[in-house]
Amino acid sequence: MSPQLVCDPADVRDMDTRSSGPSRHRLLLALLLLGSVAVACGGASRQAARLDSDDDAPRTDEEVLDLVALDEADLPEGWTLDLIDGGDQVTNQVTMDMCGAHFESERMRTARRQLGALDPAGERWVGNESVLYRTATAAEGALVELRAAVRSCPKHRLVASDVAAMPPVRYQLDLVEAAPEGITEDHVVIAGHLESADGERVPFAGVWQRRGRAMTAVYGETLDELADLARTASSNLQMLSADEAHE
Repeated sequence: MSPQLVCDPADVRDMDTRSSGPSRHRLLLALLLLGSVAVACGGASRQAARLDSDDDAPRTDEEVLDLVALDEADLPEGWTLDLIDGGDQVTNQVTMDMCGAHFESERMRTARRQLGALDPAGERWVGNESVLYRTATAAEGALVELRAAVRSCPKHRLVASDVAAMPPVRYQLDLVEAAPEGITEDHVVIAGHLESADGERVPFAGVWQRRGRAMTAVYGETLDELADLARTASSNLQMLSADEAHE
């Protein structure tokens, strides 16, 4: 049975991952890592929002996120892109959740957009989260905290998450020095595995990039499949004006 996106969090909680096969378990774990167990119904396309913005008027934070976040047109043909449940909220929502570390930068966020994408078969997934911070210094601090969290990550024990529905996992992750070409200068690249309590290993990779106060991340199972999306995310950041980026 192929995994499917659902619109009701109760539907996910009621799934028995022990009997639904490894592909569903991997997808559920991936969605949990995105910070939610449900995805809002309906596709997310921001191409119109990017084109409709009044060039003479200052963009709101939501319009800035429209520019920075991935669009369904950025994905391979047939992929669907949806807003994660609560993905347009900051209060009671988590952005940085890695290795059980505390991220002081969480309280400095002002707006966020968290999206989840699936291929037509419902087997491959990609996540994208874009965040605006109060200042460029706060956004820079978020990546500093992320690097520190991965360097000190307890790789051989289960770590609880700040996300209520996320099961404890072993974060077997490393910082990657060889970043994809064409991405933003201030970045963090991570690759490795997550391991569940029953020993199932889930490949995980992510690329976090920052320009000024804006941060955007793409994550999935391998860096190879994320490279083009990371370059697109970098190009999106470059569309911001210096004022919008608080540079």
